[in-house]
Amino acid sequence: MKNWSEKKLKFTWSFICCCVFLLTGITFFTGVIAEGKIDPIFLSMPFHLWVSILSTVLLVALTALGGFVFYQLKIKERGRYLLESRT
Repeated sequence: MKNWSEKKLKFTWSFICCCVFLLTGITFFTGVIAEGKIDPIFLSMPFHLWVSILSTVLLVALTALGGFVFYQLKIKERGRYLLESRT
C-alpha cells in the first residue's frame, strides 16, 4: 500500500466507511434479528447469533484495515506538506 496514490487511498477509505455503515444497517434489519424466533439453529446456536458474530468479525477487520489506510493517507499528506513547506 505504500506505492498507492493518495486518490486510491481516499477511495479505499470511503469504500471502507460505506461498508461499515451498510453492515451496521444490515445487522439491525428486522429479517436478521427477529423477535422471539430462534430457528434455524446451527451448532446449537441460533441464526441471529451467528450473524452477530460474523458482523462483529467483519467490523473488526474493516476497522483494522481502515486504520491502516488512514495511517498511510496521513503519512502521504504529511509528506506532501513537508515538500510544499520547503519551497
